[in-house]
Amino acid sequence: MFLINKKYFPGILALFCVFGFLSIHSAEARRDVQQTESSKHPRMRVEGSKVPYSITYDSSKWTLLDREFDNIEYYFEGKDGAINAFIVPENSSFSMEEMPHFLLTAATLKGVDHASIVDEKIIKVCGRDIHYFELTGKNRRTREGIVFLFYTYSDSEITIQFGAWTTVANPEAVKGDMLELLEGLSFHN
Repeated sequence: MFLINKKYFPGILALFCVFGFLSIHSAEARRDVQQTESSKHPRMRVEGSKVPYSITYDSSKWTLLDREFDNIEYYFEGKDGAINAFIVPENSSFSMEEMPHFLLTAATLKGVDHASIVDEKIIKVCGRDIHYFELTGKNRRTREGIVFLFYTYSDSEITIQFGAWTTVANPEAVKGDMLELLEGLSFHN
């Protein structure tokens, strides 16, 4: 059995909420964004308020929505409605060795059947080791296949969980947009 340390509870609660609430029906777009230098696509940037990070994203592909849960700082929806994404920053640490078990437990408890991690690796973002996970399963209620992509990071002071998911029949068709959003993560000192 996987036991969860009490100090991780706020982030765990937020992630449980995300697994349990797999779609957003409507929300008002946020206004606290900065436009970055425009090339072909309008790029927007949001800054973290609790933890020193930012996310740069293509506003022609993503809508920034009002937060649905207390611990989620930013919530995104793909313009076509096929993808959702969220970021949970915290001023606490989390054992990255426990993260795969935590993700599977959270998914299973919140209605994802046959949850499995199909890809796991460490990548570099701003010189920091970020754990990348791809999790798949079936939504228990709708029986739709679901794919989650996560960037997770934790050190002695902060934890960031940045995830995107889709329930489209062909997730490979939208995985590039999901990864592009996750790759917009930056850390600030």
